[in-house]
Parts: sequence; C-alpha cells; structure tokens
Amino acid sequence: MHLVALIILVVVCGTLWPYARRVHATSLWAGRKIAAPEFLAQNPAGLQSAIMPKRQRWLNLLVLTLSVVIPVYGWWQAWYLGIAALLANNVVMTIAGYFTSNNLEIYLIGITLSLLGREADFRKKNDHMRADVAQDIRQLLDDLLDEIHGQGRTVPSIKEARSMSLEQ
Repeated sequence: MHLVALIILVVVCGTLWPYARRVHATSLWAGRKIAAPEFLAQNPAGLQSAIMPKRQRWLNLLVLTLSVVIPVYGWWQAWYLGIAALLANNVVMTIAGYFTSNNLEIYLIGITLSLLGREADFRKKNDHMRADVAQDIRQLLDDLLDEIHGQGRTVPSIKEARSMSLEQ
C-alpha cells in the first residue's frame, strides 16, 4: 500500500514539475521583458509577480513539497526506497519534460488568459483601479505575443531569463 502511494506521488510530482518550471520561467522572462528599465533597476524580476497565474504559486509549492516528501516518505519505508524514489522522481521529470511543450507562445497565452480572468474578477468586485492596471499589463503581454508570434521560440531557462538583457 505504501509503495503504491509512493508511486502515485512520484508520478504526480514528476509530471507537474516540467510544466511548473516552464510557466515560472515564462512569467519571469515576460515580466522582465515588459517592465520599464527603471522599474527593473528596483525589481529584478520585473512584473513577474503581477502576471504569474494565481494557481502557479500553489503548483510551485506542491511540486517543491512533493520533491521533499517523496524521498523522506520512501526513506521512512526503507532506506533504499528513499533513494529509489528520488531517482524515479528524476526519471519521471526528465521523461515528462520531453513530452511537455517547450513553446514559449503557449505558456505566454496561458499567462495572458489568467491575467484576463483576474481583470474580470476585479471588474466584478468593482475594483476598477486594479482592473485597469491588469488591462494595461495584459495589453503589454498581447504586444509581446504579437512580437514573438510564429517564431517558434522555446521557453528560456530561469537562469537565461534572469540574465536577459533589456534589448532582447
């Protein structure tokens, strides 16, 4: 029974990891790309926190927590099961990474749609100031989408997104 639970945790964590990392990297890249240079001087992540989908924060927390829970839970069952679970999790992550899209445009569309939903929520709550800001940021994302449309760009790594120059 414990082995089945461990396998389920490995599959869930391993399959969600590539998606979570790519959405995170895309939001960092786009947040830096659309931010004004003077804003970037104060906030190195740019507008990442403003554009990152709400569910992404929870997904990152889930994946990181499972990455710790899996080897600990396996070790609790048997010392070698902890090591095997850790290795299996890395193998599943690698395999899932090959089957998860790496197209930047797909993730940017998802981020834009999430921002559109937040804008609608703000309008529903009569929070027009936040709705207008969300609309302005969404327009910047739409312009960025138009700029990269059809180029087939891949999601940058987080390291590449952090070191991106403003001219890119």
